[in-house]
Amino acid sequence: MPLPGNHEWLVTTETGGYDCNGSYDQYHDNNNYFSIDFSSGNRADTGATVYNSTSDIPVLAVADGKIIKSEFNSGNGNYVIIDHDEDGNLNTGFSTWYLHFKYLPSVVVGAIVKKGDIIGYMGNTGISYGTHLHFGVRYKNNGASSVPELAKVIMEGHLLKGYQTECSLNSKGEPISPKRYYRSYNLVY
Repeated sequence: MPLPGNHEWLVTTETGGYDCNGSYDQYHDNNNYFSIDFSSGNRADTGATVYNSTSDIPVLAVADGKIIKSEFNSGNGNYVIIDHDEDGNLNTGFSTWYLHFKYLPSVVVGAIVKKGDIIGYMGNTGISYGTHLHFGVRYKNNGASSVPELAKVIMEGHLLKGYQTECSLNSKGEPISPKRYYRSYNLVY
């Protein structure tokens, strides 16, 4: 998982672009179908750092790879792309995308990173509606629902497409806020 271990992290938009209320996020379609939004909402194990939306929440590389983008643009905000076959070509192998960092990323294009290395901090830059991490996976630069290789991607023991949202309900049975968390087993930072 791209977030610190010994925590459970709140998923606010699931693979395919829906939140717990059934609202659709257009920024999770087409090439971004296999992406998830993790909010700053977290539950920490005893002794672990408790983060809030103003904390510097580290974002971690999910696997070894080579940085091929580390920049700002108006849509993604501050973001990083890691090429996991390290050939520098998005059109081969798997890549992971990390969007909306708080600061310009500290990693540079061409750098080799290892699984668990800090590549930035969760933020609210670009087209973003609150502090979160938009995390996506692509195969041969394609993140569409039709890519069979992406349907098999596993993260922390769950299929990527299995990360789903769920709402808590008010007394009338109406959905009011997301409540589904997923555990990260990465190192504690």
